[in-house]
Amino acid sequence: MIQIYDDIFTEAFRSDLYFLAVSAKYTIGWDDTSVIENRQYPCLHHTLSKDKWEQLDLINRIGDHELRNQLNELSYASATINLAVPSSIQFQHTHTEYKAFLYYINLDWKNEYYGETLFYDKLGKEIIKANRFKPGRGICFDGNIPHSIRPSAHSAPQYRFTLFAGFNKKNFIEEAKNSS
Repeated sequence: MIQIYDDIFTEAFRSDLYFLAVSAKYTIGWDDTSVIENRQYPCLHHTLSKDKWEQLDLINRIGDHELRNQLNELSYASATINLAVPSSIQFQHTHTEYKAFLYYINLDWKNEYYGETLFYDKLGKEIIKANRFKPGRGICFDGNIPHSIRPSAHSAPQYRFTLFAGFNKKNFIEEAKNSS
């Protein structure tokens, strides 16, 4: 299931996330696939530390109660800011171990810039959904769904920023042990 939520954060927090994305230090080398030949097209990413994630308090800032409650029922695993440029090549991939949350960080983006998130059938053969890159939009989906990015147009802003967060089902026994 792919769930879309628009305008989930206040304008002030959206600006804070954008500033974080613009000022972050990016690493080269995130591979979308295990295919050796594809490794010549590495992605740029910035991994958020757990401390930074907690400092952002992102889930509690979500205005949509349904989305906030859904994410609060899960256990945070990791978060990454991804940076794509118009010449980026993106490959289909999954996040099999996670419930995925994707947030479009850019403050301004026109339809003509492209950059959609494409979701594929289980075999990765057909596009089942093309989700418009819309500033302020959040998407929750099962990480088992193959997906990729349609490259931005060369007339688009140089950088396309997304925040990816992966979540697991809560292990209440482990949480009880860790809280004591």
